[in-house]
Amino acid sequence: MHVEDIKAALRKQGWTLTSIAKELNIGTSAVSHALTRQR
Repeated sequence: MHVEDIKAALRKQGWTLTSIAKELNIGTSAVSHALTRQR
């Protein structure tokens, strides 16, 4: 699955970088990095 597809699916469910970060108790930059990291 492409990163943009994942981001779109998260947005569709109402998730934002901030809400994910709060849920996981991590910084928004960590969430952003994890979503954009390419293997």
